[in-house]
Amino acid sequence: MHLPSPLRGLNLPFTFVLIGALAALSPACASKQAPAQPAAKSTAKPSAPTRAAADNASVEALTAQCVKSLVVISHYGRDGQVDGVGTGFVIDADGLIATSLHVIGEARPIAVHLADGSRHEVVEVHAWDRKFDLAILRIAAKNLPALPLGDSDALKQGSAVLALGNPQGLEHSVVKGVVSARRDVEGNEMIQIAIPIEQGNSGGPLVDLDGRVHGVLTLKSAVTANLGFAMPVNLLKPLLEKPNPVPMARWLTIGALNEREWKASAGARWTQRSGRLKVEGFGKGFGGRSLCLSQQPVPEPPYELAVTVKLDDEAGAAGLVFGADGGDRHWGFYPSAGQLRLTRFDGPDVFSWQVLQQIPTKAYHPRDWNTLKVRVEKDTVKCFVNDELVTEADYQRFAGAKVGLAKFRNTAAEFKVFQAGAKVGPEAIPGELAASLTTQLDALGPEAAPELVTALQKHPGASQSLLLERARRLEKQARQLRSLADSVHQKSVESDLMKLLERDEADIDLAHAALLIARLDNDELDVNAYRRQVDRMAAELKAKIAGMNSTPAKPARGSDPARWGETPSSRVPAAPKRLDGVSPHPPNAASDPEKKLNTLREYLFKDCGFHGSRTDYYNRANSYLNEVIDDREGLPITLSVLFVELARRIGLDEVAATSMPGHLLVKFTPGGGAVQLIDVFDGGKLLTRAEAAELIESVSGLRLRDEHLRAATKRELVARILRNLMSVAERNESPAAALRYLDLIVALYPESALERLTRGMLRLRTGNNAGAREDLKWLLDTAPPGLDLDRVGELYRSL
Repeated sequence: MHLPSPLRGLNLPFTFVLIGALAALSPACASKQAPAQPAAKSTAKPSAPTRAAADNASVEALTAQCVKSLVVISHYGRDGQVDGVGTGFVIDADGLIATSLHVIGEARPIAVHLADGSRHEVVEVHAWDRKFDLAILRIAAKNLPALPLGDSDALKQGSAVLALGNPQGLEHSVVKGVVSARRDVEGNEMIQIAIPIEQGNSGGPLVDLDGRVHGVLTLKSAVTANLGFAMPVNLLKPLLEKPNPVPMARWLTIGALNEREWKASAGARWTQRSGRLKVEGFGKGFGGRSLCLSQQPVPEPPYELAVTVKLDDEAGAAGLVFGADGGDRHWGFYPSAGQLRLTRFDGPDVFSWQVLQQIPTKAYHPRDWNTLKVRVEKDTVKCFVNDELVTEADYQRFAGAKVGLAKFRNTAAEFKVFQAGAKVGPEAIPGELAASLTTQLDALGPEAAPELVTALQKHPGASQSLLLERARRLEKQARQLRSLADSVHQKSVESDLMKLLERDEADIDLAHAALLIARLDNDELDVNAYRRQVDRMAAELKAKIAGMNSTPAKPARGSDPARWGETPSSRVPAAPKRLDGVSPHPPNAASDPEKKLNTLREYLFKDCGFHGSRTDYYNRANSYLNEVIDDREGLPITLSVLFVELARRIGLDEVAATSMPGHLLVKFTPGGGAVQLIDVFDGGKLLTRAEAAELIESVSGLRLRDEHLRAATKRELVARILRNLMSVAERNESPAAALRYLDLIVALYPESALERLTRGMLRLRTGNNAGAREDLKWLLDTAPPGLDLDRVGELYRSL
């Protein structure tokens, strides 16, 4: 079953909910395909199959040879379990293995599995370079099949290459592609390749068809499904010439916790660098819990402890622990799902866990650094976030006196400035001075006055905290204002578009509607200026038609109704014409619909040069009518909109866009005549039904049916443009942008259960739980047929 792409990437429980909920709705998904790149015509010579077979045999032989040098690299957590898998390859027969640095991590035991099935412990990290994400490992093995290193500087754009690796744990996989370009990525020149890079490919070799390594694959800069990057192999060569070997005994201490200060328990990976602690991985305790307790003594109450923390995922949890016994019993104060929790654990499982308080607060800054503080007094526990008191609870006897840090679920978090003592936190600025500084900051100009700088320096720690907190507050307010401005703009466009589409079908200016969609992403777009430009184009067309002479013309190819079933031998040879039969000067064009059509085709595709976008098909600009007009390049849908609107403006009412899936075609239905199909993406080419069927099947996999020849409504065409833009946003992994288009689609089709369900899940992905609940509630109240309401209800209740 095809799930709408906005739903991909959700957490597993949500995915299971959707599989049931969408089971009966899945046929509707066929109308929501991503824009399909039209199939290129074959230009192969008769000998090509033989040459292709030879090429395939060569690639197979090369693959068989290279795979012998491919290795699987496993790194292990502190619990001895495999924690991650990547790829490497032999570069020296005496046991040197090349890979990416991020594959081996830091302070981890590492093992290498050779293609012959043998397992070898890494005895040293022979060399590594953090900037270029490269590493060379040494194992105790001899006579290994090494891959020769090529000259990556000589690798040409368009060169055929193979990428080898262990994607998603599928060992010894290979895929063929080409070198797309050289790109500067995060300050490094990398090899861009038209090859999908998946988790597990990292560290694998990129080889040419002579078996020479030109790059080391990396996940670090992978962007889309068929776009990958490799680090040039010439950057690996200096590491071989001047290695910096570190024995594994020393490597395992890099980033390790100072045991005099910290003791980690219950799994996960706790590391220390530059005064900061980091944690990642799943803890062994209930809920993925892992603890890292301070080994420094803590005074008797009253005392305070604090830490500044940042979570990689607000759905996770990480923060302070106090009153701990060193085992499973402790109190905790930490953010979770954007709120603050005060909890108590009295044992290892769910039955011994209590959420004492769960507090929403504006003082917490999602996806940013936040300072948590707990003050333990004689009979009260007070909890603060960013110096704001958020909750307090009656003191209860603690299990112990230890304090420290905790993380839950699969959260990755970073901690800094951990403090525990009678009094913690920055010094306070005296109240009178604080008020004076606040007044001066309110009046702050482009440059701070010297006296303000002098005043702030009297209390540097407190002043820095004051300034940073004020900056965070202003940044948050700026984000809120920008978000509000975006919402106002989106609602304005939606209102204008809905008013336009509420008119009678014949009165709807489709070009105006398409320009409003473009304005959704560009609030500076002058819609009326482009409407006038379309009017000017129509005026030029009318003048061209009026100026035609009356010389008889041959019938245009495709005008014979019998052509639907004609064979090549039945066609009557026609005199040479431009654009598949367009006469240079059709006579009486002003009164002849077919001659008007041919004049329109000639004007748009020959005179003005409009054409389909073949080299940059998935660029968003192809869905913006203003940019299609500027660049004279677009998709079948946007070129159809322009074609149909120009036809309407010159009185050619026999033209309409069809409902073709995947690749929109325009149809021309002269009075009493048979339907003629026009591919505006291919220069206005006239197609037989058989040709149209072949095209549609090649891009959508569907067979052409009579219903596909139905004239699409203008509302349907607007939704089609929005779905194209939504698809591009998904390809670029921009769920917020995809949601913007989906909101308009729901406004167009408010009773569509599939659109509501898709939007609900997309809202959930973007953190809009209230919006997700709204859509799920609508589904539960409406109860559309075919929907698994139990699963929808289960998800609704979980929110």
